[in-house]
Amino acid sequence: MGESPRSVSILFEPHAVSVIDLFRTFGSSEGHGSVAAMDGLEAELTRLIGPEASRATVSDSLLFGFALRRKRETPLDFRPLHSRWGSADEFCLMTLISAADGAHDDLALEAGRALGIAGEGPLMSLAHDICASLKSLPFKTAFLTKDTFEAVMGSRVILSEAERAAFASGYNRFHFSP
Repeated sequence: MGESPRSVSILFEPHAVSVIDLFRTFGSSEGHGSVAAMDGLEAELTRLIGPEASRATVSDSLLFGFALRRKRETPLDFRPLHSRWGSADEFCLMTLISAADGAHDDLALEAGRALGIAGEGPLMSLAHDICASLKSLPFKTAFLTKDTFEAVMGSRVILSEAERAAFASGYNRFHFSP
């Protein structure tokens, strides 16, 4: 009896759908990136983050999606536009964009690894720029929990020495070996 592929169900909150739709539009192999679709997505984002940040986000997402398609041999698994249901690939993208603020480097690196783009400087730089443009959106904190990422993706996020020391000192009743 063969194993069935691991299935993950993600339900994005409404503000997150506007952002993941950018990647669905620009990152999909079907090329949904029509001018009308771009204008609609930019208008949705403008309501949430303002016109300048919206233009920057759409522009950076377009570049990111193009570079991502060229880097990967296989396309990412994208759900239909406007769907709150998401795939594991979309969860990784949202985690990468949310964690690219410089304060969550381990998580951003792990999300990049899961997407097959870890160490890709230009893509990681674009992720940082998109993260900065979206700084005012509250959904990002939902993607910044290492435990959640590990549970969804089935991977272990590597702790830095400082995090390991803080964890071990906070729970000194137990012995932790590095």
